[in-house]
Amino acid sequence: MNCRNQYDLIFTDAFNDLSIPYHLTTKEFAAQLRNIMKPNGILLSNVIDDFRKGAFLPSHMKTLMEVFGDRNVRLISVSPYFKKTGISTFIVIAWKGGLDMEDFREYLKKHAGEGIASAIVPDDLLNDLLTNHHAVILTDDYAPVDNLIAPVFEARFSYNRKDR
Repeated sequence: MNCRNQYDLIFTDAFNDLSIPYHLTTKEFAAQLRNIMKPNGILLSNVIDDFRKGAFLPSHMKTLMEVFGDRNVRLISVSPYFKKTGISTFIVIAWKGGLDMEDFREYLKKHAGEGIASAIVPDDLLNDLLTNHHAVILTDDYAPVDNLIAPVFEARFSYNRKDR
């Protein structure tokens, strides 16, 4: 809160698939990070969730979009097979200035044969993720991250509420 430095890059990696410090996911926290970023600064967040049915990932992205704008938040997957991706690691990228994601997409394509499998989630799938999942804006007053990550918890421990 009292940081006077400005940063080109901030990388948040405090989340895991079963325990998420909710106060690091809120709109207010994202605004604090944005305030200490340089004009072309980039924020990267390492997130684990289920692409097909998770609710934390789309909520985290929707929250960042409130702070950085819809056009300045994108999702990078460790696999280009988005619709088949279940629980996995994702990188959410948000930026203040101009960032050429198409240039990054071309870099990934060019180096695909060199063991790079990451891919930028296409806009249509990203929109689907944000609209067809239970995505909420996380705030200091409302951040139900434990509930949002419940599908991952259930899958990890083979728990099915319908069987109870």
